[in-house]
Amino acid sequence: TFEELNTANRSLFENFLDSLIKVAPALENVTLQTGGKHYNVHLHPVSSPAREEDPRVKETIDNFYYPQEDYLIERQKGSKWVWNVIRPEAIIGSTQKPNGMNEALTLALYFSICKKLGSDAPMPTNQRYWNGVDDVSYAPLIADLTIFASTNPRCGNEAFNVTNGDYFTWRYMWPRLAAYFGVKATSDQVFIKEVPKEGDVQLDFTLGEWSTDKREIWDKLCEEKGVQSAKSTFDFGTWHFQDWVFQRSWSATLSVNKARKFGWTGHIDSYRSFIETFDRFRAYGMIP
Repeated sequence: TFEELNTANRSLFENFLDSLIKVAPALENVTLQTGGKHYNVHLHPVSSPAREEDPRVKETIDNFYYPQEDYLIERQKGSKWVWNVIRPEAIIGSTQKPNGMNEALTLALYFSICKKLGSDAPMPTNQRYWNGVDDVSYAPLIADLTIFASTNPRCGNEAFNVTNGDYFTWRYMWPRLAAYFGVKATSDQVFIKEVPKEGDVQLDFTLGEWSTDKREIWDKLCEEKGVQSAKSTFDFGTWHFQDWVFQRSWSATLSVNKARKFGWTGHIDSYRSFIETFDRFRAYGMIP
């Protein structure tokens, strides 16, 4: 529940920060990374693109980012160190370890298996999300802004959104990503279900269910391509998380104008951020 998440994550951060302050008398900066959920994009339609100064729109019990940020600000008062809060959107990046929200790897698994099956690769979503505007945050860019903000005196005690700096629609992004894996997808995808009411959640099909019988197919693909090390990658797929992302019937984007105003110029084409991430997974031996 939201209440359980709030309690657990608030305590984790407060204990960490209290301990850090005690053992680091020369502390200069504490940076907390939260994300788009600060604006409640996970709950319902919100003002988009969301800006750092947008008012909070829910009770704190629904969002543990609020008490974490409030505690950080309160503990900093009267101290020499400063704080920053960095708020990315959906993070696109590569890691050789599993994590609970790995969009790029999950899509790589899906497209690769569809290619092996000789099937098309429709996007598991709804018509509103398919046609809506979206953005993502490339992990190296998040790191770049974090370094910029935490080492620039002008940025002290400020929160910053971070995205790739562009916007896209999945209708036209999805076929391009599928093409990287040599699988067919079309911008004219036909949906089974009617257009959902904005604010509802809906999927034409779920990756959670789709993936249940695909382990053997993935293993065979890895054997054929001579990448035995990639077999375990199947366990890293965050299928249900991706369903949670794609089920929304509303668009949610972040503005990076504040970071620009403070002098940060980082950017990358979002398509390139996916492709570079896929390339890294291949270099790691995680996908064929």
